Amino acid sequence: MADNLQHELPPLENETSVRSHIKTFLADMHNERAKIAVVTSGGTSVKMEKAGVRAIENFSTGRRGAISAEYFLQNGFVVFYLHRTGCQLPYLRTINDAWPNNLSFLNIFNTTNEGAGLELSDDIPRKFSQAVSDYSLHKSNLCLVPFTSPIEYLNLLHMLCDLLRPYANRAILYLAAAVSDYYVESVPEHKIQSSASDLLLNLKPFPKFLKKIVQDWAPNAYVVTFKLESDESILLRKAKDALLKYNHNLVIGNILKTRYRSVLFVTHTSEMGIALDPEEIINGVEIEKKIVDEVIELHKQYLQT
Repeated sequence: MADNLQHELPPLENETSVRSHIKTFLADMHNERAKIAVVTSGGTSVKMEKAGVRAIENFSTGRRGAISAEYFLQNGFVVFYLHRTGCQLPYLRTINDAWPNNLSFLNIFNTTNEGAGLELSDDIPRKFSQAVSDYSLHKSNLCLVPFTSPIEYLNLLHMLCDLLRPYANRAILYLAAAVSDYYVESVPEHKIQSSASDLLLNLKPFPKFLKKIVQDWAPNAYVVTFKLESDESILLRKAKDALLKYNHNLVIGNILKTRYRSVLFVTHTSEMGIALDPEEIINGVEIEKKIVDEVIELHKQYLQT
């Protein structure tokens, strides 16, 4: 696999159907002046065997991407949600919030006519009712595109960038997915037997692709990336290094333990912390609302340059 991604990516098995799905969605929009947000979300899975029994996973529930997608939709954006299969989805993530034990979700339904039908109980959390209402309002502007492996992710992102070229600088790439930094160099055909005393895997660095996005795939888009660290002392330096190396527009820095309460915005000319105050935390304000509001404001400024 070429480190600079100069070689073509292996083709998607369902490329024709996915491309048709996205093109149909774009055709149905009937709005060539629409603002677009491509929100990537969730982690990737790297197979340890071609049979697919075992895999190396990147930690990510997709929560930040799912919530952010909702706020982009509320702000009038058309959203392409490029997400890991099985990760949290916009609006549906409310089930995970209200019913962490998902079986208890079934308690909001009552059976009727001896089990022949269903009706909603009277005990429905307001947030769930609001999510259903919001989804009904915005679903025509939401396109879901699932992936599993890093190669699928890159292929689909490349496809979206290509199809969205006519929208130029009106597109935001909000790259919140956790893409694997490594892949298994030599993948055995069959399931690795557990009887082996030791297992040695040769992991190779996955090629960096952000420069390709910025320079070739979406040269006019406003590109946002996320930097997650556990050591606060290196976060700002790592964010600045990324901007210098890839020359995109914005890095949003996160510290693992506090990522749902505060973040750091780093551009080529500024640094700004965004945080929830105690009252906002008590009132259930989601930091993604503040993040998306600020990204949209920075994008407006970008459009004026």
